Amino acid sequence: MRRLVALALALAAGAAAAQAREQPPAPGAPRDFQLPARETLELPNGLSLTFIDYGAVPKVTVLAVVRTGNIDDGDATWLADVTVEMMKEGTATRTAPAIAEAAAATQPSLRGKR
Repeated sequence: MRRLVALALALAAGAAAAQAREQPPAPGAPRDFQLPARETLELPNGLSLTFIDYGAVPKVTVLAVVRTGNIDDGDATWLADVTVEMMKEGTATRTAPAIAEAAAATQPSLRGKR
């Protein structure tokens, strides 16, 4: 019983000490913010480039999207579609996720990218 009373007194003293703390300083006036200027160029091959100056350290983000679909299949335009559907179904010995993991494991450039 004495321990319980001592614990309650200690908690009350800790709460009183927490209330006696200083208040943090008031926030300063907000600084002006301007978005960096950007420059967009289009190359003769149709590639669009956008440059944005940001900081002192050079950084590059590259996003390449190739929209070909069946355009390169020639007379066998159905082949890519059939292959994708078969990969979604899996096989008798492997599920579709197992096939995808095996394909990603054979290409080190794809590891940890997604």
